Amino acid sequence: MARNVIFDERFGPSLPIVTVQGEPSDAEVRGFLTRSELAYSAKVPYAAVFVLEKLTTLSMAQRRSIAAHLREHRSELQELCVGQAYVMSSVLARMILRTIFSIQPQPAPWTIVSEVNSGIQYCVQRLRLSGLEVPADALSLISAPSD
Repeated sequence: MARNVIFDERFGPSLPIVTVQGEPSDAEVRGFLTRSELAYSAKVPYAAVFVLEKLTTLSMAQRRSIAAHLREHRSELQELCVGQAYVMSSVLARMILRTIFSIQPQPAPWTIVSEVNSGIQYCVQRLRLSGLEVPADALSLISAPSD
């Protein structure tokens, strides 16, 4: 069975990269939300990259679960998340997400970019601005200019 939610923790807990592709199952979305709650309980500040280039859809129930999670954990996100980068290759998808975020403000600073390295670069910048340690391995990936 294909995994549609993939956690890349090669840079450690301060710079997770989460790839969501295809049509994630309800169990995968619940797993993502549970994993997020565990991260909040660890109290480790972080900046996250969400790679959504190949995401086709989320069900209405999944979108509601995510929205409820964001409402319930808003204070943890404001305290711990120093930045979020959303990677989407489609100009239209980026425009739609920007519109959604302008209507429903996010609990942490964010950007929407077209390339993963640009997302990593943004998150590294947010970690630095917050006075946090940047994973050394991430520095080698940020040579590309940001979007």
